[in-house]
Amino acid sequence: MRKVPVSKWIPIALMVGIIAAIYVIIAREFNLILWAAFISWPLYFLAGTTIKKMDEAVIGLTGGLIAGWGLVKLIPLFSGTFGAFWTLPVLVTIAAFIIVFLEIVPEFDMAPAYFLSFASFFAAMGILNSATGEVLGPGFDTVIKLWIPFMVGLGFAYLTGKLVKQFLST
Repeated sequence: MRKVPVSKWIPIALMVGIIAAIYVIIAREFNLILWAAFISWPLYFLAGTTIKKMDEAVIGLTGGLIAGWGLVKLIPLFSGTFGAFWTLPVLVTIAAFIIVFLEIVPEFDMAPAYFLSFASFFAAMGILNSATGEVLGPGFDTVIKLWIPFMVGLGFAYLTGKLVKQFLST
């Protein structure tokens, strides 16, 4: 990022803080998993703040969640083959290989998004959703409950990026 004078940086930081607070209020009001948007929000900036990269982030975040859910569904099918100890490491190896291999396909070359959402799926299982008091499980509902705040986070990132660009151009 180019050098920004402190006189412009303070209002930008304040603006981002206010937008983050607005998200917290929205997340509480609509029972969204609070932390999930803060996973996807910086991804937009790490990827380069373009619509093309936003599309790739959506694909990657969605793909990672579905991969995590699918992996959990495959565990019982492969535990007889690999045993209780080795099934998860083998399946994670296959998933990681596929995610990294997708980097050669331009529309899918957002490995960080896949890995962040893949890990988020596993992190969310068994935790208490502070907004609703429910414990999340390995079902597809956890995919949806993470996907929605991921997309909200990307939306807030896009808004933040546009506002910062506009503010810096003045």
